[in-house]
Amino acid sequence: MLADWLAVFAFLAAGTITPGANTAVSTVLGVNYGVRGALPFIVGVTLGFAAAYAVTAAGLAAVLNAQPALRMALLAAGTAYMIWLAWKIANTRVLVQKEAHANIGVGTGLLNCLLNAKIWMLALTALAQTPHTSLAWHGAVLAGFAFNGLITNLVWAWIGAQLREWLATGERLVIFNRAMALSLIAVALWLAWKSLG
Repeated sequence: MLADWLAVFAFLAAGTITPGANTAVSTVLGVNYGVRGALPFIVGVTLGFAAAYAVTAAGLAAVLNAQPALRMALLAAGTAYMIWLAWKIANTRVLVQKEAHANIGVGTGLLNCLLNAKIWMLALTALAQTPHTSLAWHGAVLAGFAFNGLITNLVWAWIGAQLREWLATGERLVIFNRAMALSLIAVALWLAWKSLG
C-alpha cells in the first residue's frame, strides 16, 4: 500500500509543481507582497486541493460524467474566474516596500483552486489510478495532495520574493505582472481546451 501511495504522491507532486493558475498567482504575490503576504492565498489553495480530492472521491466524477452541462458550466466559471484574476494581477503597479498581507487571501486561493480545471484533472487521475477504496487510503491521498499544494506554492512564492528587488526598478514590475497575467489567461484557456477534448 505504501508503494501505491508513493506512486500517486509522486504523480501529484509532478502535477502540482508545474506552472499553472495557482503557482502563477503565488509567484505574483511573492513578488508584490513577499512570502508572508502570499500565505493566506497559499492556505486557501491548500484547502482547495484537499476539498477537490475529497469531493472527487465522494462521487463528483460520476456526477460530472452523467451531467455534461454541469461540467461545462464549471469549466466556463473556472475559465472566467481565472481571466478576472489575471486582469486584477495585470493592474497591480506598485510594489509593497515591506512584506504585507495581500488583498488576495484565503477565499481567493480556495476559489482559484476549486475553479481550476488542472486541480480537478489531477484529482480525477489520482482517483482513477488508485487500487484502493478504503477511507484511510483516500485520507492519505488527500493529505498528500494538500501537502503538495502547500509546498509547491510556497516554493513559487519564494521564487517570486527573490525577484522583488530586481523588479523594483523602473517599469519591470508592471511588465512582469502583465506577463504573468497573460500566462494565467493562456493556462486558463489551454486547460479549458484540454478539458473539452
